[in-house]
Amino acid sequence: MTLLVRVERDAAIAHVQAPIGEPISGRLVVTAQLLGEKGRIVLHYAGGSSAEFEVDVEGCGETGLVARRWAAMAVDALAWRGDEAKAEIVKIGQAYRLVTPHTSLIVLETLDQHLRHHILPAKSRAALRAQYLEAIEKQEVAMAAGERERLARVLGLWKQRVAWWNTEFKVPAGFRFVPENAKPGQNAGGADGAAPEAATGQGAGGAPAPDSPRADPGAPRAREALRRANGDHNESESKDKSDSDEATGPGGGKIELKPWSPDVPYLAPLKAAADASGAYAAYLKQRETHGGIPAFYLDCGEHLVQRGDKATAVRILTSILELSLESPPLLRVAAHRLQQLGEHALAIGLFERVRGLRPEEPQSHRDLALALADRGRASEATDPSAACADFERAIDLLAVVIKGAWDGRFPEVECIALEELNNLLARRARLAGAAERSWKAPFDGEWIVNLECAVRIALSWDADATDIDLWVIEPSGEKCMYSQPRTKIGGFMTSDFTQGYGPEVYLLRRAMPGPYKVQCNFYGSSQQQLTGSTTIQALVITRYGQPGEERQSLTVRLDKKQDVVDLGEITVPEGK
Repeated sequence: MTLLVRVERDAAIAHVQAPIGEPISGRLVVTAQLLGEKGRIVLHYAGGSSAEFEVDVEGCGETGLVARRWAAMAVDALAWRGDEAKAEIVKIGQAYRLVTPHTSLIVLETLDQHLRHHILPAKSRAALRAQYLEAIEKQEVAMAAGERERLARVLGLWKQRVAWWNTEFKVPAGFRFVPENAKPGQNAGGADGAAPEAATGQGAGGAPAPDSPRADPGAPRAREALRRANGDHNESESKDKSDSDEATGPGGGKIELKPWSPDVPYLAPLKAAADASGAYAAYLKQRETHGGIPAFYLDCGEHLVQRGDKATAVRILTSILELSLESPPLLRVAAHRLQQLGEHALAIGLFERVRGLRPEEPQSHRDLALALADRGRASEATDPSAACADFERAIDLLAVVIKGAWDGRFPEVECIALEELNNLLARRARLAGAAERSWKAPFDGEWIVNLECAVRIALSWDADATDIDLWVIEPSGEKCMYSQPRTKIGGFMTSDFTQGYGPEVYLLRRAMPGPYKVQCNFYGSSQQQLTGSTTIQALVITRYGQPGEERQSLTVRLDKKQDVVDLGEITVPEGK
């Protein structure tokens, strides 16, 4: 028995596959690709012995057996990398017709079957192979034309957003929003200072008013017309410069988000414990009864975070994955919470898995991009090169969202990704040494406008076929929401996601001093959730896109339709 320790080769030989470091008993198999007419290879064994071989094209044969053996060895060598090497393994398996952990045998007869599975016919079927290549060429031409059309549409939407951003919204001194149907003398705040329901298209008790787009679930939603009407109306009023004070510039504000504390029986023993170790012991006891409920791990992990025991909280949160490793909602929930706790590597690994499971959803690419961006922000001061690398990959992933052909359930998600792409480009440009890296941004020219804002709030959730609404009550008393997506002080709400995931985003370039109340409304869902509820993620940012950017995030679970939850408040002082 001997040991192969090294393989030496000349330039004509590439991609050597050999069992280096493994004990050899019997025949030794080494495969490689010959790039020229002849090549030389030397095998070095433990103890100093070696064996030299010269190979040529004539000795390679035409059966394809050696090529398939090389491919099988290449797949074995890649397998230890897990999902990270999945795409490469699939490519080798399809090219060499191998069964791998990610590919299986399939019998294809017709051109349509080959096109459907993207498998090139064998050389022996020359006519079918030629038809396949011709069809693929036509598909690529059509795909390129479709991408040009999509990008033209996105650029048009982007120019509209930039036009909003460039609008100067003038706010009269002492302005207080008064809805058209308010009683004489009544301001928007009503008796208690809260915005009246009539101002937002809501009736008494939170039920939709008769003229609300949601009043009749079967009626068509003419929301785009409503948005255009509101937008045109507000922009025309914003140009009135008489007797007015400009809304304050993009300064910071104090963010206060409410910690989530669900009222569930299994948390009572944890809360009663004297310290974190006692709470963990109570968790282990409660797990015997509630361990099959994903929400149990989220709630107990959050309790340990509030106790200051982050390490134990992470251990509890990752336990949720044992329930279902192939469930994107569970993976997303755990990844978002780990991301908020600063466990960047764990969060990125989970988001990578979600992206592999759900590449057809733009949120899969965006979630991973934002997790990478968070890690980049965390390492800016200590390792600018690593931060640049994370920002660059995040930007490339956001470009996938911007260029992609997505389901109509995700309206204008491209513009949200484009805002975030511009934010990261600006951040990367501020890093020392960024210009020295060889990397090309996926967009330039009129695509590049960093939309600096005083306030940006993003709301997303884990459940498909679910409608969650972001509401922001501004200091004027006006509520920015799906039925009032533009406000008089310049508030901007993105398109309403009624079928799942979000994000819904609130933007305000110049902030009016005062409190901004952030709420979410669980409008409805037809999705059965493993967590027993819908988990939402709120990210509140002040001074968005600027060097002094501040961020806070929050995870909340909503159990009942029509639940309205106060997420927190942003207070913008005078002069900010």
